[in-house]
Amino acid sequence: MSPLDWFLLVVMGLSVLISLLRGAVYEIVTLLGWIGGVWFAAHFAPSLGARYLQAIDNIDMRLLAAYAMCFIVVVLSAGILASVLRLLLRASGLGIFDRSMGALIGLVKGVALSLLLVALGAQTALAQSAMWKTAVLIPPAQSLLLAIRPWLPAAFVTHLPQG
Repeated sequence: MSPLDWFLLVVMGLSVLISLLRGAVYEIVTLLGWIGGVWFAAHFAPSLGARYLQAIDNIDMRLLAAYAMCFIVVVLSAGILASVLRLLLRASGLGIFDRSMGALIGLVKGVALSLLLVALGAQTALAQSAMWKTAVLIPPAQSLLLAIRPWLPAAFVTHLPQG
């Protein structure tokens, strides 16, 4: 196994471990918080900036500050909600189930991140190196990228190597 294989295994292992410790509910609620934060900022930041941030003279900086404020408030709120839900689950005796499902979510996240890293690495000189060519995990990752190609955004697919 090449150092690249070990790196990908560490990425996946850390993802599983972190999600195992956090639990599925925490992972899902915080992910929804990030998505909700982006949505909330996109919809409400312009009016927030126009109404409440007049002290910032530069319009672009005012809008950026409004986006950041909206996003951060939603993400922090989701984090607090996730922590409360995690405590309730553990108090009810469902903590082991929550953590087990969290590990499964972590594995999916780790594989997704590894696939992203392989797709990015394929676009660099790293793909021509001996480390890349001798890596055990690269061929299965590239096969999986080809298999999920129909479900990926078109802008991302154009950068994938042709199979």
